[in-house]
Amino acid sequence: MKNNGLGFYKSTKMELLMLWLNNYEFGESLIDITEWVKFQSIDEFAQRLVMTKAHNQDELFRFNLHLDDNEENDLRDYLLKRKSFVVRHILNRKSFSPNTHLYQLYLQYLPDQLNEVEKNILLDGYLHMLVDLQGGIYATEKRLSLEKKLNLR
Repeated sequence: MKNNGLGFYKSTKMELLMLWLNNYEFGESLIDITEWVKFQSIDEFAQRLVMTKAHNQDELFRFNLHLDDNEENDLRDYLLKRKSFVVRHILNRKSFSPNTHLYQLYLQYLPDQLNEVEKNILLDGYLHMLVDLQGGIYATEKRLSLEKKLNLR
């Protein structure tokens, strides 16, 4: 991240170490724990960013971020560099994180950088979150609109 303020939303090394230590369980592989902590740090970045920069909802997404051009470019770079890891982590878990904003951020800021499989995975995660927060009917309506926007229909 460039020195523009988005680095403020990243977890510190001490936070990552504490997360790793607090979630270390005997029997878990070090690789699994490390990957989980990496995903949690990316998710925490997204949560902090959304809590600070989110404003009104639009017709497709739960929120829009109020970012200047440099911040938006840096966010795209941040997400793009971590895209393969995030998608792989979702597939390996075989379940969706219930309240992560990562799904929306990828769909909203990197739709042109996602292949059809990645779009479907992230869309499913986003819709699972919407069902949890706002119910199935609302999520079904959003699915149709988002599939059209993402060229999945």
